[in-house]
Amino acid sequence: MRALFMTALMVLCGTAAACSLLMPSDDELRGEGGAPSSGGSGGTSGVSGGGGFPTGGNSGQGGTVASCTTGADFSSLALAGGRSPSIAYRSASNDLALTHLEVGDVFTRTLGLDGATSAATKLSTSASATELSASFGTTTNAVGTTWFDSTLMFGAHPPTVAKPVFGTDASLPGGKSPKYAAIAGRPSGAGFGIVWNGYGDSAKRLYAVLVDASGGSLTGGDGYTRITDGAECGDRNHQALVATSSGFAVAWSWAPATCGSAPTGDPDIYFTTLDDQLSAPVSTLIVEAAAGVSDFPALAFSGTDFGIAWLDSRDGTSAVWFARVAGSGVVPGSLVRVSSDVPTANRPPAVAAGAGGYAVAWQSGSTLHFEAIGGADVVLAGDALTGETPSLAWAGDRWAVAWTRAGGELRLSVCAP
Repeated sequence: MRALFMTALMVLCGTAAACSLLMPSDDELRGEGGAPSSGGSGGTSGVSGGGGFPTGGNSGQGGTVASCTTGADFSSLALAGGRSPSIAYRSASNDLALTHLEVGDVFTRTLGLDGATSAATKLSTSASATELSASFGTTTNAVGTTWFDSTLMFGAHPPTVAKPVFGTDASLPGGKSPKYAAIAGRPSGAGFGIVWNGYGDSAKRLYAVLVDASGGSLTGGDGYTRITDGAECGDRNHQALVATSSGFAVAWSWAPATCGSAPTGDPDIYFTTLDDQLSAPVSTLIVEAAAGVSDFPALAFSGTDFGIAWLDSRDGTSAVWFARVAGSGVVPGSLVRVSSDVPTANRPPAVAAGAGGYAVAWQSGSTLHFEAIGGADVVLAGDALTGETPSLAWAGDRWAVAWTRAGGELRLSVCAP
Protein backbone atom coordinates (compact mmCIF):
# COMPACT_ATOMS: atom_id res chain seq x y z
CA MET A 1 0.00 0.00 0.00
CA ARG A 2 2.86 2.36 0.85
CA ALA A 3 4.29 1.92 -2.66
CA LEU A 4 0.93 2.63 -4.27
CA PHE A 5 0.45 5.78 -2.25
CA MET A 6 4.00 6.99 -2.94
CA THR A 7 3.32 6.58 -6.67
CA ALA A 8 0.25 8.82 -6.38
CA LEU A 9 2.23 11.41 -4.46
CA MET A 10 5.01 11.48 -7.07
CA VAL A 11 2.55 13.24 -9.38
CA LEU A 12 2.44 16.04 -6.86
CA CYS A 13 5.96 16.42 -5.58
CA GLY A 14 8.16 15.03 -8.35
CA THR A 15 10.86 13.23 -6.31
CA ALA A 16 10.95 10.49 -3.71
CA ALA A 17 12.81 12.80 -1.34
CA ALA A 18 10.16 15.47 -1.55
CA CYS A 19 7.38 12.91 -1.20
CA SER A 20 8.96 11.51 1.95
CA LEU A 21 8.14 14.76 3.71
CA LEU A 22 4.43 14.13 3.04
CA MET A 23 4.38 10.38 3.49
CA PRO A 24 2.81 9.18 6.75
CA SER A 25 4.42 6.43 8.73
CA ASP A 26 3.26 2.82 8.45
CA ASP A 27 1.42 3.28 11.75
CA GLU A 28 -0.62 6.11 10.21
CA LEU A 29 -1.73 4.08 7.21
CA ARG A 30 -4.90 2.02 7.41
CA GLY A 31 -6.18 -0.80 5.24
CA GLU A 32 -9.36 -0.91 3.24
CA GLY A 33 -12.40 -0.94 5.53
CA GLY A 34 -10.34 -0.29 8.67
CA ALA A 35 -10.76 2.52 11.17
CA PRO A 36 -8.50 5.57 11.20
CA SER A 37 -5.64 5.34 13.64
CA SER A 38 -7.19 8.05 15.81
CA GLY A 39 -10.81 6.85 15.63
CA GLY A 40 -13.21 9.73 16.14
CA SER A 41 -11.48 11.29 19.12
CA GLY A 42 -9.03 13.60 17.41
CA GLY A 43 -5.63 13.25 15.80
CA THR A 44 -5.15 12.71 12.09
CA SER A 45 -6.99 9.96 10.25
CA GLY A 46 -4.87 7.55 8.23
CA VAL A 47 -4.58 7.68 4.46
CA SER A 48 -7.20 5.61 2.68
CA GLY A 49 -6.09 2.31 1.21
CA GLY A 50 -4.47 2.42 -2.21
CA GLY A 51 -4.12 6.21 -2.22
CA GLY A 52 -7.71 6.72 -3.38
CA PHE A 53 -11.06 7.44 -1.80
CA PRO A 54 -14.10 5.20 -1.38
CA THR A 55 -17.05 5.68 -3.68
CA GLY A 56 -20.50 6.44 -2.39
CA GLY A 57 -22.90 3.69 -1.52
CA ASN A 58 -26.10 5.35 -0.35
CA SER A 59 -25.86 8.93 -1.63
CA GLY A 60 -28.55 10.06 0.76
CA GLN A 61 -31.28 10.44 -1.84
CA GLY A 62 -34.78 10.71 -0.49
CA GLY A 63 -34.06 11.54 3.14
CA THR A 64 -31.36 12.42 5.61
CA VAL A 65 -27.61 11.93 5.58
CA ALA A 66 -27.45 8.54 7.28
CA SER A 67 -23.72 8.07 7.81
CA CYS A 68 -20.54 10.18 8.11
CA THR A 69 -21.27 10.24 11.83
CA THR A 70 -17.95 8.91 13.19
CA GLY A 71 -14.31 9.52 12.45
CA ALA A 72 -14.06 5.96 11.11
CA ASP A 73 -16.36 6.96 8.22
CA PHE A 74 -13.71 9.34 6.83
CA SER A 75 -10.57 8.67 4.81
CA SER A 76 -7.76 11.22 4.75
CA LEU A 77 -5.04 12.07 2.26
CA ALA A 78 -1.95 14.25 2.69
CA LEU A 79 -1.64 16.72 -0.21
CA ALA A 80 1.19 19.26 0.02
CA GLY A 81 2.59 22.12 2.03
CA GLY A 82 0.40 25.21 2.32
CA ARG A 83 -2.57 26.70 4.14
CA SER A 84 -5.97 28.38 3.62
CA PRO A 85 -7.43 25.75 1.26
CA SER A 86 -10.59 26.27 -0.78
CA ILE A 87 -12.19 23.42 -2.71
CA ALA A 88 -15.02 23.25 -5.24
CA TYR A 89 -16.50 20.28 -7.05
CA ARG A 90 -16.48 20.42 -10.86
CA SER A 91 -19.20 18.12 -12.14
CA ALA A 92 -18.11 18.40 -15.78
CA SER A 93 -14.79 16.71 -15.03
CA ASN A 94 -15.86 14.93 -11.81
CA ASP A 95 -12.99 16.29 -9.75
CA LEU A 96 -12.17 18.87 -7.10
CA ALA A 97 -10.43 22.18 -7.73
CA LEU A 98 -8.16 23.21 -4.86
CA THR A 99 -6.80 26.72 -4.34
CA HIS A 100 -4.46 27.50 -1.45
CA LEU A 101 -1.73 29.79 -0.15
CA GLU A 102 1.91 28.78 0.12
CA VAL A 103 4.46 31.27 1.45
CA GLY A 104 2.26 34.14 0.28
CA ASP A 105 1.68 32.80 -3.24
CA VAL A 106 -1.65 31.51 -4.58
CA PHE A 107 -1.74 28.07 -6.22
CA THR A 108 -4.47 25.99 -7.81
CA ARG A 109 -4.49 22.30 -8.66
CA THR A 110 -6.90 19.48 -9.48
CA LEU A 111 -7.72 16.60 -7.13
CA GLY A 112 -9.14 13.50 -8.76
CA LEU A 113 -11.70 11.57 -6.76
CA ASP A 114 -9.41 8.55 -7.10
CA GLY A 115 -6.76 10.41 -5.08
CA ALA A 116 -4.66 11.54 -8.07
CA THR A 117 -3.30 15.09 -7.79
CA SER A 118 -2.22 17.37 -10.63
CA ALA A 119 0.81 19.63 -10.62
CA ALA A 120 0.13 23.03 -9.06
CA THR A 121 -0.41 26.16 -11.15
CA LYS A 122 0.84 29.39 -9.59
CA LEU A 123 -1.62 32.28 -9.89
CA SER A 124 -0.10 35.05 -7.80
CA THR A 125 2.76 37.23 -9.00
CA SER A 126 4.36 38.12 -5.67
CA ALA A 127 4.95 36.60 -2.27
CA SER A 128 2.65 38.88 -0.26
CA ALA A 129 -0.82 37.47 -0.94
CA THR A 130 -3.16 37.39 2.05
CA GLU A 131 -6.83 36.74 2.79
CA LEU A 132 -7.49 34.17 0.11
CA SER A 133 -11.22 34.09 -0.52
CA ALA A 134 -12.89 31.43 1.59
CA SER A 135 -15.16 30.62 -1.33
CA PHE A 136 -14.58 30.49 -5.05
CA GLY A 137 -16.58 29.63 -8.11
CA THR A 138 -16.36 27.34 -11.09
CA THR A 139 -17.79 28.29 -14.46
CA THR A 140 -17.31 26.45 -17.76
CA ASN A 141 -14.97 24.26 -15.65
CA ALA A 142 -12.61 27.17 -14.92
CA VAL A 143 -11.76 28.12 -11.34
CA GLY A 144 -11.86 31.71 -10.10
CA THR A 145 -10.57 33.04 -6.80
CA THR A 146 -9.85 36.34 -5.04
CA TRP A 147 -7.14 37.47 -2.65
CA PHE A 148 -5.43 40.65 -1.49
CA ASP A 149 -1.99 41.75 -2.64
CA SER A 150 -1.91 45.52 -2.03
CA THR A 151 -5.36 45.58 -3.65
CA LEU A 152 -8.20 43.20 -4.50
CA MET A 153 -6.90 40.56 -6.93
CA PHE A 154 -8.67 38.10 -9.22
CA GLY A 155 -7.23 34.87 -10.53
CA ALA A 156 -8.55 32.13 -12.81
CA HIS A 157 -7.41 28.86 -14.36
CA PRO A 158 -7.77 28.01 -17.18
CA PRO A 159 -6.67 30.33 -18.65
CA THR A 160 -4.06 31.26 -16.06
CA VAL A 161 -4.88 34.84 -15.08
CA ALA A 162 -3.92 37.05 -12.12
CA LYS A 163 -4.78 40.74 -12.16
CA PRO A 164 -6.15 43.56 -10.00
CA VAL A 165 -9.94 43.86 -10.12
CA PHE A 166 -9.76 47.67 -10.11
CA GLY A 167 -6.12 48.56 -10.67
CA THR A 168 -5.02 50.05 -7.34
CA ASP A 169 -6.47 50.97 -3.97
CA ALA A 170 -7.15 54.47 -5.25
CA SER A 171 -9.47 53.16 -7.96
CA LEU A 172 -11.11 50.45 -5.85
CA PRO A 173 -14.69 51.48 -5.04
CA GLY A 174 -14.91 51.96 -1.31
CA GLY A 175 -11.39 53.33 -1.00
CA LYS A 176 -8.97 51.29 1.06
CA SER A 177 -8.64 47.60 0.35
CA PRO A 178 -11.29 45.74 2.29
CA LYS A 179 -10.43 42.67 4.30
CA TYR A 180 -13.06 40.34 2.91
CA ALA A 181 -14.19 39.36 -0.57
CA ALA A 182 -16.28 36.49 -1.91
CA ILE A 183 -16.56 35.01 -5.41
CA ALA A 184 -18.96 32.64 -7.16
CA GLY A 185 -19.33 31.37 -10.72
CA ARG A 186 -22.04 33.15 -12.68
CA PRO A 187 -25.03 30.83 -13.32
CA SER A 188 -25.02 31.64 -17.04
CA GLY A 189 -21.45 30.36 -17.23
CA ALA A 190 -20.11 33.70 -18.48
CA GLY A 191 -17.67 34.68 -15.77
CA PHE A 192 -17.79 35.31 -12.03
CA GLY A 193 -19.47 37.53 -9.48
CA ILE A 194 -17.33 39.21 -6.79
CA VAL A 195 -18.65 40.96 -3.67
CA TRP A 196 -16.45 42.93 -1.25
CA ASN A 197 -16.85 45.54 1.44
CA GLY A 198 -15.30 49.00 1.58
CA TYR A 199 -15.93 52.47 2.95
CA GLY A 200 -18.28 54.43 0.69
CA ASP A 201 -19.24 57.62 2.48
CA SER A 202 -19.36 57.07 6.24
CA ALA A 203 -19.60 53.30 6.66
CA LYS A 204 -18.62 50.04 5.02
CA ARG A 205 -20.92 49.10 2.15
CA LEU A 206 -21.09 46.02 -0.02
CA TYR A 207 -19.98 46.35 -3.64
CA ALA A 208 -20.19 43.88 -6.52
CA VAL A 209 -18.72 43.39 -9.97
CA LEU A 210 -19.06 40.80 -12.72
CA VAL A 211 -15.87 39.69 -14.46
CA ASP A 212 -15.16 37.32 -17.32
CA ALA A 213 -12.68 34.45 -17.06
CA SER A 214 -9.85 36.86 -17.95
CA GLY A 215 -10.80 39.34 -15.23
CA GLY A 216 -12.38 41.90 -17.55
CA SER A 217 -15.36 43.76 -16.11
CA LEU A 218 -18.81 42.80 -17.38
CA THR A 219 -20.53 45.45 -15.26
CA GLY A 220 -21.49 48.62 -17.09
CA GLY A 221 -22.02 52.14 -15.76
CA ASP A 222 -19.58 52.86 -12.94
CA GLY A 223 -18.04 49.43 -13.39
CA TYR A 224 -19.49 48.12 -10.13
CA THR A 225 -22.78 47.83 -8.24
CA ARG A 226 -23.37 49.11 -4.73
CA ILE A 227 -25.66 46.44 -3.31
CA THR A 228 -26.24 47.92 0.15
CA ASP A 229 -27.34 51.48 0.67
CA GLY A 230 -29.94 53.41 2.64
CA ALA A 231 -29.79 56.06 5.32
CA GLU A 232 -28.43 53.73 8.00
CA CYS A 233 -24.73 53.45 8.64
CA GLY A 234 -22.88 50.74 10.52
CA ASP A 235 -20.35 48.46 8.88
CA ARG A 236 -21.40 45.59 6.62
CA ASN A 237 -18.89 42.81 7.12
CA HIS A 238 -17.84 39.24 6.40
CA GLN A 239 -20.02 38.63 3.37
CA ALA A 240 -20.56 35.22 1.79
CA LEU A 241 -21.65 34.71 -1.83
CA VAL A 242 -23.17 31.74 -3.64
CA ALA A 243 -24.57 31.19 -7.13
CA THR A 244 -28.20 30.17 -7.55
CA SER A 245 -29.99 28.73 -10.56
CA SER A 246 -30.67 32.22 -11.94
CA GLY A 247 -28.44 34.65 -10.06
CA PHE A 248 -26.65 34.99 -6.74
CA ALA A 249 -27.35 35.16 -3.02
CA VAL A 250 -25.31 36.97 -0.38
CA ALA A 251 -25.23 36.93 3.42
CA TRP A 252 -23.38 39.36 5.68
CA SER A 253 -23.28 40.73 9.23
CA TRP A 254 -24.49 44.20 10.10
CA ALA A 255 -25.21 46.28 13.19
CA PRO A 256 -27.18 49.31 11.90
CA ALA A 257 -26.21 52.71 13.28
CA THR A 258 -27.02 56.36 12.83
CA CYS A 259 -24.35 57.91 10.64
CA GLY A 260 -21.68 59.46 12.82
CA SER A 261 -22.57 57.25 15.79
CA ALA A 262 -21.58 53.80 16.94
CA PRO A 263 -24.09 50.95 16.65
CA THR A 264 -26.39 50.61 19.65
CA GLY A 265 -26.81 46.85 19.25
CA ASP A 266 -24.96 43.71 18.23
CA PRO A 267 -24.71 42.60 14.59
CA ASP A 268 -27.21 40.21 13.02
CA ILE A 269 -27.01 38.09 9.87
CA TYR A 270 -28.64 39.58 6.77
CA PHE A 271 -29.50 37.74 3.56
CA THR A 272 -30.69 38.67 0.09
CA THR A 273 -30.86 37.29 -3.43
CA LEU A 274 -29.49 39.08 -6.50
CA ASP A 275 -30.10 38.66 -10.20
CA ASP A 276 -27.52 37.49 -12.74
CA GLN A 277 -26.30 41.09 -13.14
CA LEU A 278 -25.64 41.52 -9.39
CA SER A 279 -28.15 44.38 -9.37
CA ALA A 280 -29.04 46.06 -6.09
CA PRO A 281 -31.57 43.92 -4.17
CA VAL A 282 -35.19 44.89 -3.61
CA SER A 283 -35.33 43.67 -0.01
CA THR A 284 -33.25 41.92 2.66
CA LEU A 285 -33.99 39.41 5.40
CA ILE A 286 -32.67 39.28 8.95
CA VAL A 287 -31.84 35.66 9.77
CA GLU A 288 -33.15 34.77 13.25
CA ALA A 289 -32.25 37.98 15.07
CA ALA A 290 -31.39 37.53 18.75
CA ALA A 291 -29.50 39.15 21.60
CA GLY A 292 -25.77 38.57 21.27
CA VAL A 293 -23.31 38.77 18.39
CA SER A 294 -24.21 37.04 15.10
CA ASP A 295 -21.30 37.23 12.65
CA PHE A 296 -19.12 35.44 10.07
CA PRO A 297 -21.80 33.74 7.92
CA ALA A 298 -21.20 30.93 5.42
CA LEU A 299 -23.74 30.24 2.68
CA ALA A 300 -24.76 27.30 0.46
CA PHE A 301 -27.54 26.65 -2.07
CA SER A 302 -29.23 23.25 -2.44
CA GLY A 303 -31.18 24.02 -5.59
CA THR A 304 -34.38 24.67 -3.64
CA ASP A 305 -33.32 26.58 -0.52
CA PHE A 306 -30.29 28.07 1.24
CA GLY A 307 -28.27 26.90 4.22
CA ILE A 308 -26.58 29.53 6.39
CA ALA A 309 -24.08 28.75 9.15
CA TRP A 310 -22.56 31.45 11.35
CA LEU A 311 -20.99 32.28 14.71
CA ASP A 312 -23.55 33.28 17.33
CA SER A 313 -23.48 34.09 21.06
CA ARG A 314 -27.24 34.13 21.73
CA ASP A 315 -26.79 31.45 24.40
CA GLY A 316 -24.09 33.42 26.19
CA THR A 317 -21.08 31.74 24.56
CA SER A 318 -19.98 31.65 20.94
CA ALA A 319 -21.18 28.65 18.94
CA VAL A 320 -21.87 27.60 15.35
CA TRP A 321 -25.55 27.93 14.43
CA PHE A 322 -27.40 26.91 11.27
CA ALA A 323 -30.71 27.78 9.59
CA ARG A 324 -32.37 27.24 6.22
CA VAL A 325 -33.88 30.08 4.20
CA ALA A 326 -36.54 29.60 1.53
CA GLY A 327 -38.80 32.12 -0.15
CA SER A 328 -39.09 35.21 2.02
CA GLY A 329 -38.09 33.76 5.38
CA VAL A 330 -36.34 31.22 7.56
CA VAL A 331 -37.75 27.70 7.27
CA PRO A 332 -39.69 27.05 10.51
CA GLY A 333 -37.89 24.66 12.82
CA SER A 334 -34.61 24.78 10.90
CA LEU A 335 -32.66 26.91 13.41
CA VAL A 336 -30.23 24.68 15.31
CA ARG A 337 -27.11 25.09 17.40
CA VAL A 338 -24.48 22.95 15.70
CA SER A 339 -21.40 23.13 17.94
CA SER A 340 -21.18 22.25 21.61
CA ASP A 341 -17.73 23.82 21.93
CA VAL A 342 -16.46 27.34 21.23
CA PRO A 343 -15.40 27.72 17.57
CA THR A 344 -12.30 29.62 16.52
CA ALA A 345 -13.01 33.34 16.86
CA ASN A 346 -13.27 35.61 13.82
CA ARG A 347 -13.35 32.72 11.36
CA PRO A 348 -16.51 31.57 9.58
CA PRO A 349 -17.57 27.94 9.55
CA ALA A 350 -17.94 26.14 6.21
CA VAL A 351 -21.27 24.90 4.87
CA ALA A 352 -22.25 22.84 1.82
CA ALA A 353 -25.37 21.25 0.38
CA GLY A 354 -25.33 17.57 -0.52
CA ALA A 355 -27.75 14.80 -1.39
CA GLY A 356 -30.08 14.56 1.59
CA GLY A 357 -29.20 17.82 3.34
CA TYR A 358 -26.53 20.25 4.50
CA ALA A 359 -23.31 19.77 6.43
CA VAL A 360 -21.07 22.15 8.36
CA ALA A 361 -17.35 22.07 9.20
CA TRP A 362 -15.50 24.30 11.65
CA GLN A 363 -12.46 24.50 13.90
CA SER A 364 -12.24 24.93 17.65
CA GLY A 365 -8.61 25.74 18.32
CA SER A 366 -6.69 22.82 16.80
CA THR A 367 -9.73 20.52 16.66
CA LEU A 368 -11.48 20.04 13.31
CA HIS A 369 -15.22 19.21 13.35
CA PHE A 370 -17.75 18.00 10.78
CA GLU A 371 -21.49 17.62 11.23
CA ALA A 372 -24.22 16.68 8.79
CA ILE A 373 -27.24 18.66 10.00
CA GLY A 374 -29.31 16.26 12.06
CA GLY A 375 -26.32 13.98 12.59
CA ALA A 376 -23.45 13.72 15.07
CA ASP A 377 -20.54 16.07 15.74
CA VAL A 378 -17.54 14.26 14.24
CA VAL A 379 -14.01 15.17 15.31
CA LEU A 380 -11.89 14.75 12.17
CA ALA A 381 -8.55 15.87 13.60
CA GLY A 382 -6.98 17.21 16.75
CA ASP A 383 -3.89 18.67 15.09
CA ALA A 384 -5.38 21.23 12.70
CA LEU A 385 -3.58 24.54 12.23
CA THR A 386 -5.15 27.00 14.67
CA GLY A 387 -6.83 30.05 13.13
CA GLU A 388 -7.79 28.43 9.82
CA THR A 389 -11.19 27.87 8.22
CA PRO A 390 -11.75 24.45 6.63
CA SER A 391 -13.35 24.20 3.20
CA LEU A 392 -16.29 21.85 2.61
CA ALA A 393 -17.83 20.55 -0.62
CA TRP A 394 -20.24 17.87 -1.79
CA ALA A 395 -18.32 16.02 -4.50
CA GLY A 396 -21.07 14.27 -6.39
CA ASP A 397 -21.50 11.35 -4.00
CA ARG A 398 -19.33 12.22 -1.01
CA TRP A 399 -18.40 14.96 1.44
CA ALA A 400 -14.91 16.45 1.10
CA VAL A 401 -13.21 18.60 3.74
CA ALA A 402 -9.95 20.42 2.97
CA TRP A 403 -7.99 21.64 5.97
CA THR A 404 -4.51 22.52 7.18
CA ARG A 405 -2.58 20.35 9.58
CA ALA A 406 -0.39 22.05 12.17
CA GLY A 407 2.99 22.67 10.58
CA GLY A 408 1.46 23.69 7.24
CA GLU A 409 0.39 20.45 5.55
CA LEU A 410 -2.79 20.41 3.45
CA ARG A 411 -5.13 17.48 4.04
CA LEU A 412 -8.31 16.22 2.38
CA SER A 413 -10.79 14.16 4.41
CA VAL A 414 -13.59 12.37 2.56
CA CYS A 415 -16.71 10.42 3.51
CA ALA A 416 -19.17 8.72 1.16
CA PRO A 417 -22.58 8.26 2.85
